[in-house]
Amino acid sequence: MRRVIFVLLVLCAFVGCKKKDSVLKPHGSFTYDEISYGVNSVRIDHVAYSVNDDYVLKFTAFPSGMTVSQTLHSGHGTYIELFLEASDNELRPGGEYTKMAKDSISRLVSVSENGDTAWMVNISSARVCVSAVENDFTQYDFTLTDEVGKNISGSFVGKPVLNYSVDQPAFGELRFDTMECYLTKPSLYKWNALFVETVNYYEMKFCSTDARFNDNGKLTDGIMFVIGFHSVNSDLPVSGTYKVSTAAEDMTLYFGQKVGNANWGTYWIVYSSGSQKGKANILSGTLNLNTFTNGEIDVSFNMIDQLKNSVEGYFDGPYR
Repeated sequence: MRRVIFVLLVLCAFVGCKKKDSVLKPHGSFTYDEISYGVNSVRIDHVAYSVNDDYVLKFTAFPSGMTVSQTLHSGHGTYIELFLEASDNELRPGGEYTKMAKDSISRLVSVSENGDTAWMVNISSARVCVSAVENDFTQYDFTLTDEVGKNISGSFVGKPVLNYSVDQPAFGELRFDTMECYLTKPSLYKWNALFVETVNYYEMKFCSTDARFNDNGKLTDGIMFVIGFHSVNSDLPVSGTYKVSTAAEDMTLYFGQKVGNANWGTYWIVYSSGSQKGKANILSGTLNLNTFTNGEIDVSFNMIDQLKNSVEGYFDGPYR
């Protein structure tokens, strides 16, 4: 009897898990001319700037039978290619996007199994609403109108592919050895009490404005500069002067180092064609943290790397 109960419990747990997994899968569809089309993936590419310096984003919603990269389409099915203007290089949750790029053709395209275009209609107006949902997924609800007034309505829930093929805005500068570049909006990672129990570790990853990435988010070309802050503050590091240190102490920058296959601390790396072409750890120097708020950082730094290069620069702008 106990064995039967055990088996039933295992089966129930298995069924419950299977049901949960199905809910978390990406899914979507749209309807046009009373026909429904599946959406398996969404990608958003920053492809240009408008005359008003807004970001021009290419929003592509496509089925499982297609593969879409920054420049190529392969496979067959019906897909949406929509060019929108936005204030950032992605469509953010909470946003509603209705402004279409004038210099690009937004369209609905159907590709046959032999790779030929079966039919195509131009899109004259659009409304895309973005919201955050469970499992770190994003939901895109869209209502479009074609050139003769027919509606295209649909939605997608999942994780989009985000990428860009143009340089990003500059908010700072970095100089070391013979290299000089501008820095774009960095990413902040909060690791909490990572190296010691009493001090929090914050990692800020900067990239050059000309950096390029693959669709998995890995840097393929450009410069990455990483700063590792230690602070007892559990929100964000406080303003002041931070000295590079080998100890995980309050108001210090952690020195560059490699632990196993992972890089930690403060360092720079140069990438070209997907390969690392140069790297150096920062071993000494100081950083002046003028401002660090929820969304903005203002720093200047003068440090020395393991190759005896001076590593100098500043950043004053937003981060994500």
